[in-house]
Amino acid sequence: MKFLGAAGAIAGLRLIWPAFLAGAVAGGVLALAAVVCRHARGCGHAMLILIENGSWRPTGNVTSTSGIRLPYNVPLSIGLLLVASISAIR
Repeated sequence: MKFLGAAGAIAGLRLIWPAFLAGAVAGGVLALAAVVCRHARGCGHAMLILIENGSWRPTGNVTSTSGIRLPYNVPLSIGLLLVASISAIR
């Protein structure tokens, strides 16, 4: 929320909602890529099962330390840069 507040102060109110949506899509893509890469190394199988089944509760031996950490400012920044670039081109 702090990032979007600062981005809104800099980029303007009309760009925040599209930037947030683009950042959410970018975050989903990055998270899915991280899970797939982790699965390729042999340690993300339980995460892919959770995504496939649509389950919110992990089953088996998934611990809180076995999760994938992704700072969400990165995809929000990507979304803001994408939307600001498109707006500047218009």
